[in-house]
Amino acid sequence: MDQLPILEIPPRMVLELASGMREWVEVAADYGYSVEQWAAMRDFEPLMKSVEAKKAELKADGWIFRARAAWMSEELLGDLYLRAKDKDASFSALLETIKFTAKAAGIDVPPKDVASSGARVSISIDLGNGRHISIGVSSEEALEEKVVEAFEADWLENLGAPPAHMANHAHALYMEQHI
Repeated sequence: MDQLPILEIPPRMVLELASGMREWVEVAADYGYSVEQWAAMRDFEPLMKSVEAKKAELKADGWIFRARAAWMSEELLGDLYLRAKDKDASFSALLETIKFTAKAAGIDVPPKDVASSGARVSISIDLGNGRHISIGVSSEEALEEKVVEAFEADWLENLGAPPAHMANHAHALYMEQHI
């Protein structure tokens, strides 16, 4: 066999050989190698070193274990279903099967509440003389808009004019929001 097909082995084929999920001759056939070509290349040292290095990498990452567990789970799922559907199956066995399959499918978790998942900021301003302003803002709201609303509602209506050193800031925020 000439060396060119051996040198052109696709990296994906090396990955599939290293995964150990199928017989090597089947993988080689999927990539267009005949049984004779595969017989000549299966002992080719650079190929074996590449496969072993990839296998070590996959094991270190835990990929081989997860892939095999997923494959086994899928293979056994039909048996689990048939046992749960058996007329002699207990209610608890059926319920556990439903819980397991729902969890595996990812449909057992209710959707996250969007409003409660965002960041929350709380600002409290002490104005002195027992006066203060508290502002709570979630990530969906604009902080400046809330601050302006607080200035307008609390200072301008209930507490009188803001202190001189803060009046310009409140006015600037108000102008940004309303112009």
